[in-house]
Amino acid sequence: MAEALFSAYFAEGRDIGDGTVLAAIGDAAGLSPGRAATMLASDELAKEVAKDAARATGLGGVPAVILDRQLIISGAQPAEAMAEAIRAALRTVT
Repeated sequence: MAEALFSAYFAEGRDIGDGTVLAAIGDAAGLSPGRAATMLASDELAKEVAKDAARATGLGGVPAVILDRQLIISGAQPAEAMAEAIRAALRTVT
């Protein structure tokens, strides 16, 4: 979906601020027919974005890397710290 939005805006010059254009991009990207239009017509998407924004606000430093939606690595870290965090995340899913 992100690639479709970037392509529509930067390569095709489409107005991605227009709900009709967004709905068409969503349909073309594989959302079930009409799903994008339904989401844009309701406050469902706005609520999801607000929830994600609130969660992101509490992450701490920049950059922040989230592994397996649970483990957060805040701020720049050395390679070995990142590798250990990835190993820890992998242990939780296996």
